[in-house]
Amino acid sequence: MLAGGARIGLELVAQGATGPRRGVIHLRSGGHSADIPWRATARAGLPVGGQYAARLEDLDMLRRDLVPALEALLVAGSLPRWLRATGRRPLAIELERAMAQKPDELGRRLLVGRALHAVAPERFPLLRLRGLDDAAARPLVAGQFAHLIFEVENLGAHSYVAALTSHCPWARAATHANLLPPLGLLRATLQLAPPDALQGRQPVPLTLSVGGLELPLVLPVSVERQRWWQRLGRLFGG
Repeated sequence: MLAGGARIGLELVAQGATGPRRGVIHLRSGGHSADIPWRATARAGLPVGGQYAARLEDLDMLRRDLVPALEALLVAGSLPRWLRATGRRPLAIELERAMAQKPDELGRRLLVGRALHAVAPERFPLLRLRGLDDAAARPLVAGQFAHLIFEVENLGAHSYVAALTSHCPWARAATHANLLPPLGLLRATLQLAPPDALQGRQPVPLTLSVGGLELPLVLPVSVERQRWWQRLGRLFGG
């Protein structure tokens, strides 16, 4: 929908053989139509966010939009095809097999980290998270404190600065250290204090940052109401 007096930009992304190309874009708006001729030279590569790269190594590893842009290409299937075309066939096959399992956002971000680790291991880690399902499966009691712990395993040979941030008002996040050593483990702890009136399945959104990789985590915890003996114990226990 184009409002009166507004302007819209069009970006043409094509797929095919390299070399000179030309064509016509047919633009229609309401009762108006126009033919816009175009001419370009196709090059081997892929537009990633605001940059164009012929190979994975050509990407600017410091761009903040790099990981989300690669995730979008991963979902579209373009990233594995590009990797295969640029000589990284084993990595492309690995990503294709993993995407066939329909991973969630966390799983997709870990796959992007896997791809970037191949060319920038000092910035992008190769990680495995353990204990998330067990932490989410533990029921909480409204009005009482609880602790949930999961582990972050570094599968690479570099160390990374790590941080865990909570976006839930009744969840406090902490790590037992802020450095994830090579081939080491990091224990992440959540201190949870669900309000008295809270009940049912509740999402606890978190962000785990390790090196240049930010991972979105959502723990779907179950909150139960207090029993009468729990309220009585809280009253006398202060």
